[in-house]
Amino acid sequence: DFNNTQNYSFEVWFNPTNGQVDANTSILEKWNSTNQGAYPYALRMDAVDASAVRAAVYNNTGTPQNPYTTAATTAGSWVQVVGTVDFTGAGLLTVYKNGSSASSISIAGMGNPTNTSLVGIATRLSTVPGPTNNESFKGSIGVVRIYSKLLSASEVLQNYNATKSIYGL
Repeated sequence: DFNNTQNYSFEVWFNPTNGQVDANTSILEKWNSTNQGAYPYALRMDAVDASAVRAAVYNNTGTPQNPYTTAATTAGSWVQVVGTVDFTGAGLLTVYKNGSSASSISIAGMGNPTNTSLVGIATRLSTVPGPTNNESFKGSIGVVRIYSKLLSASEVLQNYNATKSIYGL
């Protein structure tokens, strides 16, 4: 599990369809399924802009330390989204889209985001068995990678270039 004394990264290749039902439509997250109030990472479809993905790290109060950072997506198109979580250096959550930096937010001084929940892929895990209503991702999920290190910009781009041909890019 990750905490606020470590750096880590997460990467997902996905192809969204139209009609994401809920603001919490999960692509990848280590969600607080046992009411622990902390999320080391959450990657969801955006509530306001259905063509965007939002990424966040939540502190131990169950709310993001700072606003979500987003990256635009297009329904019917494969996209790589990578989040790098830098607690020990710059104090930033940086989101990359297709190998390029899309946005960053400060996570400096954030409380501990660790929890003992399972990782949810394409669904938010609930305190009851099975996915929660309306929070299952609509589309396809490809490669999912979780790293116990901070990926550099060149490593993110290297992963994109090494994988993109699988998805016809």
